[in-house]
Amino acid sequence: MKNKKLVVIICMLVTASVFSIVTSSVASDGNTIYVDDDSPPEWYDATHVRTIQGGIDTAFDGDTVFVYNGVYRETVSIDKSIHLIGEDKYETIINGTDISSFSMLSITSPSVEIEGFSLLDGDWTIYGDDYDRVQVLSIHAKDCTIKDNVIITNTRYGIKVNPDSNNTHILNNYVTALVAGIQLDLSSHNIIMNNQVVGGKGQHKDNGVQLDGIRAEHSDYNNFSLNHIAGNGYGVALYHCNFNQFSNNNFINGGNTKTFGKITITIFSSNVYSYLINKNYWDGNYYDNYLGILPFHSVTDHFIPWTVEDYLNIDWNPATEPYEIGGEII
Repeated sequence: MKNKKLVVIICMLVTASVFSIVTSSVASDGNTIYVDDDSPPEWYDATHVRTIQGGIDTAFDGDTVFVYNGVYRETVSIDKSIHLIGEDKYETIINGTDISSFSMLSITSPSVEIEGFSLLDGDWTIYGDDYDRVQVLSIHAKDCTIKDNVIITNTRYGIKVNPDSNNTHILNNYVTALVAGIQLDLSSHNIIMNNQVVGGKGQHKDNGVQLDGIRAEHSDYNNFSLNHIAGNGYGVALYHCNFNQFSNNNFINGGNTKTFGKITITIFSSNVYSYLINKNYWDGNYYDNYLGILPFHSVTDHFIPWTVEDYLNIDWNPATEPYEIGGEII
């Protein structure tokens, strides 16, 4: 009997040892894979590749994929918890090629960080065609960070946070799209901070008007702060959203005249649109339609003031001057 126990113990130790060896062979100790689209062939090896997707495929969880300046015509999928870094956000450009893909860049693993890129999707997508892409950057995982990027696109959404992709941080990006620059869908406890979400840069079928700067649907307990939201049909559009915090943002969206080629149009827009009754928190925001009289009802999509919606969405401390947030990119 003792011999049998001894055999069992030895087998368990051997199994544990083998498992440890196998695990250590695939686990990352924080390596860096370098991507350069125009380096000579002798430069390439296991850690030096030519395409972004090739770098991701080579990486393990915890690795960094560093991308040198260049134009990378790729549709990228990230299925590992990596840090994807561009050398210069103005010079490291991803322009998608697979027009059948819903996203130009999609994230399906948690704890992914992306920073330092221009994500452009103008060559392949025309709003209204059967093959148009839905979003440039699509997030299907938790705990991801998107920061310091430029996203200018003809697709419907610039950044889309999909259901249950909670605790996403969207920081210091410049975004313009067609339907919404940033879209949250059934996603909570996210931080959207220090972004510029500006309409009128894409090739929209209705003369370049981005419909919503930020749109949220069934998304609660998110924090929106220090964002510059300008030139959109609606600065923020909320559908069944509660307990979100909006603080120290610029809402500059009312009545803008824009010229596109030989066409001049006036955008009759509103700062905040709210569908049904939502309860959110507003503090210290700048509104271009604020007349300097407290309190200020932040929801301004109707002509008759002080509805039930207004009483639930009052900014008691609106700013009288816009905040300095980022700078003009193009």
